[in-house]
Amino acid sequence: LMGLGLGLGASQSSYISFSPDDISNILLWFQSNSNSTSNLLTAKFNNDGVEYDPVRTDGNLTDGDRIQRWGGQGSTAFDFFINESTDMPRFEADAGEGLSFPAGKYMDLVEAGSTTDDTIDLTGAFTVFIRCKPTNFDTSRALLGQSASAQEFIRLGASGALGINKSVRLKIDNNNVDFSESTNTIATDEYISILIERDSSNVCKMYVYSDTYKATTSGTQWGSATTQSGTATFDNLSSTEDDTQNFVGFISHVIVYSKQITAAERTELFSYVK
Repeated sequence: LMGLGLGLGASQSSYISFSPDDISNILLWFQSNSNSTSNLLTAKFNNDGVEYDPVRTDGNLTDGDRIQRWGGQGSTAFDFFINESTDMPRFEADAGEGLSFPAGKYMDLVEAGSTTDDTIDLTGAFTVFIRCKPTNFDTSRALLGQSASAQEFIRLGASGALGINKSVRLKIDNNNVDFSESTNTIATDEYISILIERDSSNVCKMYVYSDTYKATTSGTQWGSATTQSGTATFDNLSSTEDDTQNFVGFISHVIVYSKQITAAERTELFSYVK
């Protein structure tokens, strides 16, 4: 597994001495357009909506292919899966881009190679890392959600008062943790790496890194620290409020650890994807 991770790092980034699997307690590692391992992205329909038979996988995907399954990397035992063809994210041939999400129905978290729904429950310390480029802020936009209770886990946009493109909301046991900046904004023309953590004392913090926010290699803290205990739960990618405020834009990485990673490890992640 470690050799696989290093190979994927070489294809996605010039920072080849690191793999997300090198950090312990990894739960999820999703990375689009890896171009080195088959069956991690599976397309069922082409750009015109014609069904492939058999389905296409990494290595023979073309621009606009509709991705039915996003397979986990390294030791990840999960996939993201969707059945609805018109709502499927689209493949982007440029390796620098992630999957393009059209604000359709979310992708379910499932057991690897299956369609059996699964859930991530984070009861203690955790770190969630997402690299994305939102392209529409007409409303709040979810990154990870909990479909059973029609609630989001992480979304862009906390409230109108804070500004949708200035804030991020984390939800734990239906309690809101809002991270916002009065002057900084999340742009629609660049990728931004978002890292949200909770430590062993239930203190939650958020860091970002992008072409705009790169004052330190370990990220720019966004908003204030907030203490919030409870279970953080999610089972889908890109849905909030039962499909009403789904993400629009590109997502290239989703990485989750069941611990708070160190500042040095944050630097490793930010360097790995830039």
